[in-house]
Amino acid sequence: MKKILVVCGNGLGSSFIIEMNVKKVLNELGIEAEVSHTDLTTGQTEKADLYLGSERFSGST
Repeated sequence: MKKILVVCGNGLGSSFIIEMNVKKVLNELGIEAEVSHTDLTTGQTEKADLYLGSERFSGST
């Protein structure tokens, strides 16, 4: 099973909303995955197959 981690600055509101939307889309597509959300600091220590978040957290300049 794949793990998807949604990351935002505080790990509360926006990442939770995105997590719910990701779960809905995966369900509609018939794809099984573990989806959770967290804050940026904790997200740096968690292993996942796919990380979703704001472009400002991507490390791109």
